[in-house]
Amino acid sequence: MDMRRIRPAVFMIGGLLAAEPGGAQPPVTALPLTPASVLPTPYIDPARSARVLTDRVEAEPSNVELRLALARELTALGVLTRSDEEAAAAFERAAASALAAVELAPDEAEPHYWAAAARGLHADREGGRSKISLASEAHEHTLQALEIAPLHGGANHVLGRLHAGAKRLGFASRMIAGLLGLGDILDEASWESAERRMRLAVERDPSLLVHHVELGKLLLHLDQVEEGTAILNDVVARTPRHETDAFYMAKAADALAESTDAR
Repeated sequence: MDMRRIRPAVFMIGGLLAAEPGGAQPPVTALPLTPASVLPTPYIDPARSARVLTDRVEAEPSNVELRLALARELTALGVLTRSDEEAAAAFERAAASALAAVELAPDEAEPHYWAAAARGLHADREGGRSKISLASEAHEHTLQALEIAPLHGGANHVLGRLHAGAKRLGFASRMIAGLLGLGDILDEASWESAERRMRLAVERDPSLLVHHVELGKLLLHLDQVEEGTAILNDVVARTPRHETDAFYMAKAADALAESTDAR
């Protein structure tokens, strides 16, 4: 199944997938792909698109592409939402839709990627045990996506961010994270791996500003100031295609301002 038509991607469980009244439902088989022309344009209006796609998924619960499109729009909605509570709800619904797609198409990389993206971005908004649990699940699905498609841009981006996050932890935080289940991430993480995977994400999905922004921020952290600054300046100079672009352009501007202040 070719999932490329529902990309680009952003990116790190409500009642949407609840069984119908009357008990367990019989297993369903994945349906053929939905023509791209009948899917909402990615990221133009995530809230409206999520409402439309929710209705479509309820009508076609075994359609993998619809579930992934819904996961994409809900993930974007979570990113753009200022309220942590509302963002958490959006990320949970996104993960639910992606995990249902995993059940329908376990051998495809894209469902695992969207599960990882929703969990990873949710982890960014949480703390303590919840953050660790979400990061661990994001890591698990990222590795599954990369086992299927080693050059998957989004999955490499998620793993690069997880590695960078692990390397930023202090000694005490690393000890606690290891005890709570993040030992595998801590063991494999390196700055070299984070940079390599984020560069690959930019190469594979150059239209996604989040990939450029996170690579630029990482390079600034690694004292590769000239290149990191150039990448972020390029993002700021672009014309936004939608609100998600504008969000990441603002993130790039903030990173540049913080870098200037630090110097």
